[in-house]
Amino acid sequence: MTTPRVSKGFALAVALFMLVLLTLIGVTAMKLTATHSRIVGNLQVATEQEMAARAAIETYVTDHPALACEVTPISVCIHQRQVCVSVCTKCIGRGVRNPEGGSISGGKPLYDSYWDISATTEPETLGAEVTIHWGLMIPLSGFCPQEGEGECPICPLGEPVLCPAITCP
Repeated sequence: MTTPRVSKGFALAVALFMLVLLTLIGVTAMKLTATHSRIVGNLQVATEQEMAARAAIETYVTDHPALACEVTPISVCIHQRQVCVSVCTKCIGRGVRNPEGGSISGGKPLYDSYWDISATTEPETLGAEVTIHWGLMIPLSGFCPQEGEGECPICPLGEPVLCPAITCP
């Protein structure tokens, strides 16, 4: 049995085409894997920055029961890394609860004060910057500087803050 001359080499062409096709599929899969790894890494950094900002706000509120308009640098540990966070507090409003005051306030009016507490992570540590805002109402605090009664900082600050060094476990 003889084969026609035209079909000689057809198997080689099909094999080469399949080899090129499989190579393209492999290269595409490797590129997709690299892209997905970068996406997951970016999500992890963003989550760590958010965790650091939330931990800094909680630390600030715990350590400073009497709030004041200020910017405070706080160091927190996230996955054995020190993250520097600048926490900024400013009073955004007050509401009169007891205009006559009381025996504790010496007859001064007592206010509910409303605060905006923001935390901005420093980008040097994890390569990204995240700002989180928390609202806080302090009942009958009697303190809330309004415009003209004191200077509150503009948050976040334009320059990096210096955080105290801590040892992360």
